[in-house]
Amino acid sequence: MGKKFGNGWWIDEGVLMSDERATDLEAAAKHFPDDYDPMIFLTGDAHREPPFQWAAQGVWANFFEPLIEDNKIVCHVEQYPRAVTRDSVPPLFGPVFDHGKVFGWEHAVFPILENLMKNYYNNAHAFPNTISVGFLRGMLVDSGNVAKMGFLLAEHQDIVTFAKPYVVAKTGLAGVFSSLPADKSLIPPKDGLKFKDLYSAYVRAGMELRTGIHPHIAPAIQRLIDTYRDHIHLITCGDAHLLVNPLYQYLNPPVGCFGIVDPDQGKVKGKSK
Repeated sequence: MGKKFGNGWWIDEGVLMSDERATDLEAAAKHFPDDYDPMIFLTGDAHREPPFQWAAQGVWANFFEPLIEDNKIVCHVEQYPRAVTRDSVPPLFGPVFDHGKVFGWEHAVFPILENLMKNYYNNAHAFPNTISVGFLRGMLVDSGNVAKMGFLLAEHQDIVTFAKPYVVAKTGLAGVFSSLPADKSLIPPKDGLKFKDLYSAYVRAGMELRTGIHPHIAPAIQRLIDTYRDHIHLITCGDAHLLVNPLYQYLNPPVGCFGIVDPDQGKVKGKSK
């Protein structure tokens, strides 16, 4: 059985993933005013290729097909906006893309974070003895770009403080007799151990940002909901976005509407249209 959240959401895992749960949706509607209709469907199936396969099968396909023909559907996918293509949605929803109403909500900070994490794990064997100054400087550039977007500021500052001997040239007399180490130089193992701890803390914070990012991505989704108030909105995300610091708590269905949340990842059987 599902549960109500706030004034506009009904949460029920699996409710959208099979035709047999239609009666449960009827029960959900009883928790909202009689004139309220479900206008937002938020599901945890973003990592399926494509998502929204549940919406292109069985009774759901029959429900959405005339709405697609009437150009009354908006889709929100967990992709970078420039990466969205017609293949981001099932073929049935191809016309939604053609109408320019498939939107990617992934934040631009994540390609940088993904690169930082990849570099950390790919170089784990090098800690603490064979970390180069160039590797440290490169990490500092990436974490600086993340900080410019307003994220992980404290973690970045910890690394800035640690890295000063390797990136900030000495001044005065000290600068005459010393210079910054070359990129290929190795940092001492003691510093390498400290850097590993700082980098590890940074990676953990970056992973937490996956769901901590919701206050920063929700406004763009909300603007589209408000812009297309008379449309049905299908929003997909990884299930973690609905289980930890849930995305729906930052979104508001239009007045007179409610939203259905299904955290299920979308293990759907059957053929999609």
